[in-house]
Amino acid sequence: MAVATGGKCSFLFFKYALIFLNVFYLMVGIILIAVAGAAKASAMFTSLSILGGIVACGVFLIVVAVFGLVGAVKHHQVVLFFYMVFLVIIFLILFSVSIAALALTDTQRVTILQKIWESSSQQTKSEVQSQFDCCGFNNETRHITNTSSKLAHPNCTAPEHGTAPKCSKKQGLECPGALYSDDAPCCGTCYLQWQDSIEKLSRSTGGVGLFFSFTVIGGMLFTYYFRNRKDPSVNPRAFL
Repeated sequence: MAVATGGKCSFLFFKYALIFLNVFYLMVGIILIAVAGAAKASAMFTSLSILGGIVACGVFLIVVAVFGLVGAVKHHQVVLFFYMVFLVIIFLILFSVSIAALALTDTQRVTILQKIWESSSQQTKSEVQSQFDCCGFNNETRHITNTSSKLAHPNCTAPEHGTAPKCSKKQGLECPGALYSDDAPCCGTCYLQWQDSIEKLSRSTGGVGLFFSFTVIGGMLFTYYFRNRKDPSVNPRAFL
């Protein structure tokens, strides 16, 4: 493989560009872990599977960032090669997920959210109902309580876990436009509460994901050119 000699300025440009990019990734990873820790500490959300997934993403991002920093600082050929491989994998996953998020239809959103609801524990469902002031997933499932069905939801007026939604305390009041059930006459369904937010979230997630995928492309290009640059500080007769 030919090694470009270039100049000191170009070598330093690619080196510090990689360092800056990986410091940015490092900060994002730390923020992800901090957000998950804050959510757990405040008892705002205690689903270990979801919080664990956020922490895992943060840890993976930190590991990749450290890999990139070591490769950039030491100009280590092997580390930079595997760093490029990591970036290619991240780009493929991130780009695919971003396009999928932007292309989601309303029907697909309902299907995905219903699958998440079915796989959630009763405690998680109770926390969701309390946080979003809702009862049941949708109009077909809001009456399914305390059964073995995957679509079941905790009783909205007397849940075994967490607190009851505020809407369930409006017994006897008229609630125009609300969906009714025996245990929570004024509570709308959780999907009804999420509908607008989920649409905005999928679009913003897709947009942010595309932005990050382009930063990953930049990282791959910087790494490729930096890896093929000759370090001007070493002996020019040294074998590279």
